[in-house]
Formats: sequence, structure tokens, C-alpha cells
Amino acid sequence: IAQLKQQWWHYPLTEQIRYLKNLPCEDQHILGICEGRAVSYLRLTERIAKSKGTRYQVAGISTVCSDKSLHKRGLGQEIMAKASQVIRDKPYDFGLLGCDDSLVEFYKKCGWQKMDCDFFCIDKTGKKRPVFREKNCMMYPEKIFYEREIEVIGDSF
Repeated sequence: IAQLKQQWWHYPLTEQIRYLKNLPCEDQHILGICEGRAVSYLRLTERIAKSKGTRYQVAGISTVCSDKSLHKRGLGQEIMAKASQVIRDKPYDFGLLGCDDSLVEFYKKCGWQKMDCDFFCIDKTGKKRPVFREKNCMMYPEKIFYEREIEVIGDSF
């Protein structure tokens, strides 16, 4: 997994391994295997979100990647389909992910919708900060939200 991640996030392999070892043990990892090797990966983190007194069970998706040598062969869509299935099969109200502009269309093809609201969390100092560093927040399955802000309890994913 660390070598797969390193293809997209250019940190030393030792940093990739340290990152993986320090993830919460309750996170779910979805791994695509082909001919005995990892070809795609993503991480699913369970969170609670709240807005205007309503609480939601949320699956945060992060670290979506596929082997660059197999890029554009549907591996990303396959692993996102698996993540979407997990979201449907578990008692999640919805899934969330953040992405750059260049990936919005990809995630739309996977059945995710771009949200027009801000997701934030409260850090340990009590400061409000965005959940996603990326510009775009995507949600699955499609839902209509009229709230402008939704607080995610805990760290970002």
C-alpha cells in the first residue's frame, strides 16, 4: 500500500509506512488486488456530522489511488464502487470526500455529487477549520442539503 500511495504522494517510503501505521485501527481499508499485487486503495473513516441539531453517520473517503502503470483502466471506478457499496450496506447516512477540480468529473461518474456547503471540524484548540484541504466536497448517495455548514466531529479524513 505504501508503494502504491508513493506513486501519487511523493513522500519517502518510510513516511508512507509511518502514516499507515499511525492510522486509527477502526478505519477500513479497501484494497484492489490483481495477480497478487495491490493495484488500488482507499481508506474509509467513520465520523459523526451534525447540522442544526441533526446528527449523521458519515463515511469519510480518503487516499483514493490506483497503480499509475494501470491508470485509466477502471481501477479507480472499481474501488469507488466498492466504497459506495460499503456506504449503502452500513448504517451510514452518506459518504464524503474532498477533491481537486480535476477529479470532480471522475467522482461524478462514480455516482457522487458536488456539494455546495462547507464541512468543518473543531480542532483541539477550539478553532473551526475546513475538513477538506481540497476545494470540492463530494457526497454519496445524492442528497439535498439546505444547510450551508455541517460540522464533522473529530479529525478530518
